[in-house]
Amino acid sequence: MENFKLTMKEAVLLEVLRSNGVSNKELIDNLESHSWEDLYSNEYQTLLNVYVQNKPQFKELLENGYSVKFITINGLKNLLKMKFEKIEDQDYKINNHTIELLELTPQQLSTLRQLLSINWVVEEYERNALDPASSIVKIYPIVVFQ
Repeated sequence: MENFKLTMKEAVLLEVLRSNGVSNKELIDNLESHSWEDLYSNEYQTLLNVYVQNKPQFKELLENGYSVKFITINGLKNLLKMKFEKIEDQDYKINNHTIELLELTPQQLSTLRQLLSINWVVEEYERNALDPASSIVKIYPIVVFQ
């Protein structure tokens, strides 16, 4: 079964809520009761629309993950920061639209592969000598538009 696909905006909204400690149950309860309308206005409406149109799939994506329809390099940097607390020039380098020297645990790597849109390739090229369970990866676009 293919993962449910969110737009980058929807994924960012979801991850912002998660990073602020909102649980899956709390998110569903608030979407059901519309209790965030005043707090998040347009942003809330975006997630509410996805939820209302796809309730069973939305609940499943909270538990099993999702993919993003299309990700730019800046969108990828934002997802790495929100989802894995990875920061450019601290945790990885960017060279010509390629993310290099990014260290991820097996779970993070699995989640990243699930999240990424089809325009990105994740290449595992080295194991961390100090932590053999972690991998050093490179992420690059299939096509770079100039």
